Amino acid sequence: MFYRINQLTHLHYQTFSIQKLNSQHKNNDIIHTYDISVVGYLNDTTWFGSSQQQIEEKLSIANSFYNLNNIKVNIDKYKILTNNRLIKQPTITLTINNQQYDMPITSRNKAIQKIYNTVSEIWYPRIPYNINAYTDLVAKPSYLIKTLGLLSNYGFSFNFTFDINILDQVTSSDGNYLLSWPDVNENNNDNYKGNIPAWYNNLANNYVLSNNLRLIHPLNDVVSDINRTHKSPQIVPAISEPKFQWTIHWNNTQKQVIFGKTLSQDTDQHKSLLEYYNRQPFVVATKPFHTLRHIAYENFIKIDKSPLKSSIPQLKNCADLLHSEEILTFYTDGSVQNIGTTHSLSGYGWIQTQPSTPKISFKGSTVFFPSSSKSETMGILTTLIVSPYNCRINIYTDSANCITTFNTRMHLGIKNLLVTLHKVPGHSNNPYNDAADTLAKAGAHIIESIIINHKFFAQQSLGFASWNHLHVIDRNVRKWADNVIQPLIFNSMINNKALTPIKKQILDGDIDWTFTKEWLNHNNSDAPCSITLSKQQGNKIKKCNFIYLTIDIQQRNYPRLYPLSSIPCIQCSNACDVNAHIGLCNEHLNDIVTILIEAAYDLYDIIIENSTGIPFALSETIESSPLFNITFPGVLPQTHPGYLLIHHLVLSDLTTIFYNYIKDKKLRFFIFTKFFTILMQKVDTYIWAK
Repeated sequence: MFYRINQLTHLHYQTFSIQKLNSQHKNNDIIHTYDISVVGYLNDTTWFGSSQQQIEEKLSIANSFYNLNNIKVNIDKYKILTNNRLIKQPTITLTINNQQYDMPITSRNKAIQKIYNTVSEIWYPRIPYNINAYTDLVAKPSYLIKTLGLLSNYGFSFNFTFDINILDQVTSSDGNYLLSWPDVNENNNDNYKGNIPAWYNNLANNYVLSNNLRLIHPLNDVVSDINRTHKSPQIVPAISEPKFQWTIHWNNTQKQVIFGKTLSQDTDQHKSLLEYYNRQPFVVATKPFHTLRHIAYENFIKIDKSPLKSSIPQLKNCADLLHSEEILTFYTDGSVQNIGTTHSLSGYGWIQTQPSTPKISFKGSTVFFPSSSKSETMGILTTLIVSPYNCRINIYTDSANCITTFNTRMHLGIKNLLVTLHKVPGHSNNPYNDAADTLAKAGAHIIESIIINHKFFAQQSLGFASWNHLHVIDRNVRKWADNVIQPLIFNSMINNKALTPIKKQILDGDIDWTFTKEWLNHNNSDAPCSITLSKQQGNKIKKCNFIYLTIDIQQRNYPRLYPLSSIPCIQCSNACDVNAHIGLCNEHLNDIVTILIEAAYDLYDIIIENSTGIPFALSETIESSPLFNITFPGVLPQTHPGYLLIHHLVLSDLTTIFYNYIKDKKLRFFIFTKFFTILMQKVDTYIWAK
């Protein structure tokens, strides 16, 4: 059906994209046009049309196909997405096979509107850190507020980057006072006409303490913009003597605000002669002292305090040396050391190699959620920071991920930079790439790290998530959450009473959880889901969690069928029939020895088959592994690695062999699952089936 509809040219919806070859010559741009009618993935289908008639014709064809093949489709779930701003109604009527259906029109700004509604409920310019303290005051909190409150219990907080027109635009810059209505109107270019609106009266009547308009709940974490709350004086030529010009000045030595009256002002020299009045009773401020103090400090930190000039002097020096260059070439690299531990380090470095230009280099470190991609990205970012405006830049990196993410060629409009990324083979003895690698490794040990301020990325996303107020989560949140969830799961697991028999092995790191997860999720069949697969995976999980249906579990689940008295193992009669006894039974000994001997031979053969030549000391490595040690006296000791193996847990001793001899990750998992499947079939047949 899709193929047929896409062949009907009169139903095509045409779109285009522009490929920029050179930002200086727009005439060379290549315009790519695409004709499309429908796309689908699994049970989701999206239809495209330039008019309502086109959509109706396509849906009629599709509906006829569905009826012919007896396919049930829920038309009530159809939704219309439109980019026509003239359409204001919530629904639209479509005629499909001469039958009319009313379909809802989904708003383009639905996500933002939900956030507006949430923020409106708690009267806050952004989602506060302690959101649960506010939700108790809301009569009927929305689903989004409840969700954010639940995530807050686990340490997550959210900062939305777009401007929300609520309290932060009608309060003082320090977030402690509600502005008077004339000030609100002045800050908005006198756009409000007529009487004071009801929403402002609601704020003034319910959210302030007294006539000075101090807020009941000050916005202590508001990010203020001093330009919105007061205006700079007009620029006057040469020297002047203003009669009634008062000013505030932040004295960083005394850490306080100083009030002054201007005696003379020299515009050309950018300085004023002030008569200071500090803490004098005759100085009457038109704004609260705390607000004026905040404005003075905000002015202080904004004057001549650019990041390159004060916070990162090394980058400022590099930028000064390159300020007149038109073409630059950088070799960049990143380094991550001890990742996954509390001692992890993340560094980056680069060297500038363009002929007839200053040969300079830079190295630095960053913190919070280290990864190789983040280190490589920081190296590229710092080269763009030091590059002058209107510059052509060639960046050589050994990170294919960065090149794929940022594309091979990109144009940055902010500084009008034309950037081209080139791939360099890693460890290829390229002297410049080796120099960048050395700088990156050294940069990882620099104590003063450089951190990105994500508040400047307002145009890229609705907001950012952070955890425990440490830093913005700058990775895929779903993947990153695994770092937090896994320790919680591990802590819960070692305190699980059912896993008491192997608690020591868990704490000693005898189990490789990555390969264990791979084994539990492994599917032997071609079907993505089936009853057989569910049973297989369920049995694996029960066996490794010591909750398989042995007698003790049956007694717990069916107390009327199984007496509560002790029921011994039906094979040896020496111990109770519990999960912990599986593998320790006398009757299992010969089978276990046979399984381990055959597994050692199978492991040797499968590695030889997937290796070029004979791997060094493979036979000796397998023989020396504790897993294949069968010299134990009597029954299998509970501390023997084979005990974990019987319970479908993958041993670190076993995976170490795969890591040492199979370097390719995809191949390593493939032959492991092949080997382990055969091994576990023998375990289930000769141990568990008995």
